[in-house]
Amino acid sequence: MEKENIEKKEEEKEKKEESKVEEEKIKEEKKKVEEVGIFVIPLRKAFRKTRNKRAKYAINLIKDFLERRLKSKNIKIGKHLNEKIWERGIEKPPRRVKVKVSKVDEEYRAELFGYEYEEFKLEEFEKKEEGLKEKLMQRLGPKAIKKQKEEEMIKG
Repeated sequence: MEKENIEKKEEEKEKKEESKVEEEKIKEEKKKVEEVGIFVIPLRKAFRKTRNKRAKYAINLIKDFLERRLKSKNIKIGKHLNEKIWERGIEKPPRRVKVKVSKVDEEYRAELFGYEYEEFKLEEFEKKEEGLKEKLMQRLGPKAIKKQKEEEMIKG
């Protein structure tokens, strides 16, 4: 019993030490982050484009705006900003966006005002390898599958 209690206390101490180390790393990263400024970026030029290209063009407008202001081509757009642009679809991006820009090393990171920067990554989709028979069955639907099973039962 006493040995178990001692072991538990030692494990708790180790966890506390590990959490302190992790907190210090996070603090160091925050120190490296230099806040550049807050910009309100007009996106009205996006509405000159055809409906099917507006959100894509709005992303390019944001990058161009920040390239002009910050004099750097190394600009990353955050997850929340990207979601805000695409939230109403490709045809209707917002008219303007308020953006907070921070600098990490040589990289500028733009994020929607009021949020911390998060990178967004495209989700990878797994391709399912299906045979021709499965594809046909999918298109025909459940009724065709049911009929085919009935025919097999009659023949069988």
